[in-house]
Parts: sequence; structure tokens; C-alpha cells
Amino acid sequence: MKKNKFSVGIIGCGLIGNKRAKALGARGSLIACADIDFEKAKKLAGYYNAKPFSNWQKLIKLANLDIIII
Repeated sequence: MKKNKFSVGIIGCGLIGNKRAKALGARGSLIACADIDFEKAKKLAGYYNAKPFSNWQKLIKLANLDIIII
């Protein structure tokens, strides 16, 4: 069975993390992001209705992630 969308988590929400989120395309759905600067994580998460984390270890424990981008 072919999956239509992939759930994605991004670790690092600075300039490159934002570019990676924009490049996900129609088949990628950002559901979580993490950054040691929690304000950056909250800002990126707000654009995509994703869950922000200040700790990447918590992000990688999410069961519904298909892809993690670092």
C-alpha cells in the first residue's frame, strides 16, 4: 500500500530547518520540531500546526514519525 503523506520531524529550527520544512512538498507533513532555543521551535511549529520541543530526545520518541530530518 502506498502512503500518500509522510509525517516528518525536524531537529534544528534555524534558517536551514525552516528551509527544509518549506521543501517538504505535498507528501511531507511536519508534525514536530525541536530546537534548544524553544522559541525557534515554537515559531516553526506555529507555521505548520506542529508540536514544538526543546529536547530532540523527546521528538524521536514520537511513534507516528516516518522521517526525522537533522
